[in-house]
Amino acid sequence: MSLKTSVQLGYTFEYFIPGVILLIIGGIFFLVNSMLAILIILTGTSFLLLKTGIEIDQKTKDVRKFYSLFSLRFGGWIRTVNFPTMLLALTNTSKQLNSRGSSRTSYTKTYDIVFCDEKGSKRELNDFRTYDKALQLFNLINEQLALQHSRNEVKEAHEKAAKNRRERKNGTHF
Repeated sequence: MSLKTSVQLGYTFEYFIPGVILLIIGGIFFLVNSMLAILIILTGTSFLLLKTGIEIDQKTKDVRKFYSLFSLRFGGWIRTVNFPTMLLALTNTSKQLNSRGSSRTSYTKTYDIVFCDEKGSKRELNDFRTYDKALQLFNLINEQLALQHSRNEVKEAHEKAAKNRRERKNGTHF
């Protein structure tokens, strides 16, 4: 039985813009120094080829988000002994973009898996764009590590909203 479980999330776009900028700078540096240009282009290409995933270690009860480049993996571990509570939370973010004649608001919704300790410190494992993927990983971590304290705040909020709608419909809500 394997004690480590890995879930591949695919290519990451966290370093896409720096990767493209390095490729452009590397192309420009070919005019000056070809060895430096090759080094910069290789670095930019590696940024574009980074994949991300989640790794669960059942033996040590640790979990981490990792970045991988071919077979090399790196990323910090979250020790669930120190952060025993796992939350699945919804984060809504809005940014207002202003230009000369108009204003536009951009909204972003993510589902975050967060680990907390007794003192209130938090460590975010990962954020997901879809609830289904976040819930799937939340359940897998909960199952693999047998966590005693885990809460799906998104599900709780949906249930509370449904209850309020039923009460309003029945006329029992004040």
